[in-house]
Amino acid sequence: MWSSLLIGFVGSLAAAIVFAVALTIVSKEARWLLTAALGRMLNIDVESVFPSRAESESNIRREVQRSRNVRLLTGRGNELQRGTFEVLLGKRPAHNHARFHILLPAYGDATRRDPWVERREAELAAFDPAFGNGTLAAAIEKNVKYLTGYLKSGDVSLSLYSFPQIGRILLTDRAAYFTPYHTTTHGQDDPVIKFRRGGEMYAFLERLYDEIASAATPVKAS
Repeated sequence: MWSSLLIGFVGSLAAAIVFAVALTIVSKEARWLLTAALGRMLNIDVESVFPSRAESESNIRREVQRSRNVRLLTGRGNELQRGTFEVLLGKRPAHNHARFHILLPAYGDATRRDPWVERREAELAAFDPAFGNGTLAAAIEKNVKYLTGYLKSGDVSLSLYSFPQIGRILLTDRAAYFTPYHTTTHGQDDPVIKFRRGGEMYAFLERLYDEIASAATPVKAS
């Protein structure tokens, strides 16, 4: 009797998984749902895997809008001048006092660049001829200048870190997003992995962010 029930259960589960996998061929949303469901089944805290930053933006915007504390460690920071974080910057409602903590690379100056910025630029220059002559440092500096006006409110903070540029970390109240940077692509083309809060990966990424932030140099409001 029990063996028959077990066989029936396993058969039903296998059929459900096969059906869900079939759905992923035609449905992006189904793929995300399947990832989350299997993650919970296997006790893994991965929630979704997005093929690129563009695929993740709508999901990130929803999480950012409902969070009271958002922490971002990124490379160039070009996304800060786009719509993903506008609710915390240019289009922040007057009643929204969510804290937004930003870490950008310490780009140095014209006489001495941060070695990690130079190393990342060398990686980019290997496949993109626009880089290799200080372009990355200039882009970071431009985004730092863009952000300084937002620091006056006290709701936004910015610090510069000196650390290998090997990934992007975004922490919200409910989830962590991690983008592992590849050496042969721009960050926006790399996959984004979403982890739910309460799991091992969220805790690890939060600890890593906090450790890097503790050694970073704060930027003052202009």
